[in-house]
Amino acid sequence: MSLPRLDSALRDRPWAYDDYPPVEDESVADPTAGLASLGYIATAIRRRLALVAAAALIGLFVGTAGYVLAPPAFQAEISLYLSTAPGQNPGQAMGTDVTLAQAHSVDAAVVRKLGLAQSPSQLLASYTVTAETNEVMLIMTRAPSSAEAMREATAVATEFLRFRANQAATEQQAELATLNQQITQEKQQVAATIRKLAAATAEPVSAARTAELARLRPLNRREELALAGLQQTATGYPVTTAQQVAGSGVLDAAAAIPRSRLRTPAEYVGGGLVGGLVLGAGFVVVGALVSDRLRRRDDVSRALGAPVGMRVGRVRAGGRVWRPGPRVVRGRPVVRAGAYLGGLVPGSGSGPSGLAVVPVGGDRAAAAVVVAAALARAREGAQVIVADLCTGAPAARLLGVRGPGVKMASGQEGQLAVVVPEPGEIAPAGPAVRPGPGVRLVLAREVYQAADVLLVLVPLDPLGGSEHLASWAGRAVAVVSAGETSATRINAVGELIRLAGVTQLPAVLLGADRNDETVGATLLAVHRPPARPDPARSGPDRPGSDQRAPANREAGATAR
Repeated sequence: MSLPRLDSALRDRPWAYDDYPPVEDESVADPTAGLASLGYIATAIRRRLALVAAAALIGLFVGTAGYVLAPPAFQAEISLYLSTAPGQNPGQAMGTDVTLAQAHSVDAAVVRKLGLAQSPSQLLASYTVTAETNEVMLIMTRAPSSAEAMREATAVATEFLRFRANQAATEQQAELATLNQQITQEKQQVAATIRKLAAATAEPVSAARTAELARLRPLNRREELALAGLQQTATGYPVTTAQQVAGSGVLDAAAAIPRSRLRTPAEYVGGGLVGGLVLGAGFVVVGALVSDRLRRRDDVSRALGAPVGMRVGRVRAGGRVWRPGPRVVRGRPVVRAGAYLGGLVPGSGSGPSGLAVVPVGGDRAAAAVVVAAALARAREGAQVIVADLCTGAPAARLLGVRGPGVKMASGQEGQLAVVVPEPGEIAPAGPAVRPGPGVRLVLAREVYQAADVLLVLVPLDPLGGSEHLASWAGRAVAVVSAGETSATRINAVGELIRLAGVTQLPAVLLGADRNDETVGATLLAVHRPPARPDPARSGPDRPGSDQRAPANREAGATAR
């Protein structure tokens, strides 16, 4: 069975949207437009679902290990009622008490009392003190067991009340010393005023005596009242302090805070799982947002300027590459893509039928597809030539050919030749045009004319141009590896194919998403030049000459 000749059919077939007039599409100017959408992000997450699941499992493991190796501490709480002295601001007094409860002296006393194997600073980090109201204080402790937590809570409360009482006693002594000093000074002042009043009374009656008595008597009464007030304060101060200390104490005894046996482990394990899931999804989302690598068929079609005629799953080009073993053509994606490329190459006629395959993003994957197409045509009995112009010659290596030159490879029923240019040779000229002076052909024209099919794996680089593309074949198809190339790169390759003046066929997309529902035939504002005739059918002297009418040539030149 032989494939039907598609030379005239492909040349004359109107591809989708060819009869539509050019339209203005803003997305053509910006190939990356429309990437940051919820659908795009959801697709990225589904694509990297294995990574997200791995991150979730790691988070689950970390949460479980954290619960096992560093289990949460048990908690206990105790509440205290703290009375304030008359005249004190309750809010300020409670703020002072909260500070005193966390004093180093209190922690040191608790450590000594309980014989703990930790420093006062470590003990301070294991409990918290909060003011519930202006008179109620809550102390919460954490320890490896409930009993230890309650014991530490009781000890902290006891040492704090003792420290607070000592502070009150010390303050009382200082205050009483100040009051006694003030009383002594006031007594001396009163005695001096009484002496002055007695001296003034003993003087003869006169206006000066009357004025002096009028001044001294009120002064004496004020000083005596001030002295009495100080004496009363000094007498009642110890009683007030004692009432303040006696009115403070434990309101609710230390009690362990109940903890669920399932909730706490679930929080650790579930928290680790959710945390890993969020981190994994966030990594994927951020990577999708900052990357401009294309995967959707419409995006690739928009950037390339040509429809996507075939999309297959991921093509794996690994394995044994030193000989054309079954692994080269094994796998449904490779077979389907190879059959598609083979269908784009017409049957044998008056000369070899050429097809240039332009890899975009993955030379090895495109090479595997080209080799699959070449082997399929060779098994049909065709004389096939595979020209590998890629760096490293991945297609030649898959066919078991090493080194530059023209070498034969096994094609089962037919003959299969492999052409590899010399290392470092940039943009080698093909045999479809007559070379100029000083130009060396990689493939001799005699070998070229004897073949039926020519498959050329030719990478295009904006730095190297694409003028040599037309010298190999009159048709070109881009093989794009999804997710490996930016929109700018794909767009540049599409422009280079059009600038070469060859017929741009619908592209092949490797590694396409299963969830991609786009068609890959976006209506573009791109004027495609008319199809260039096959070099083998353009005449022996000028295989690449343009046989169109003058008006068509002028239109094509204007479009280019």
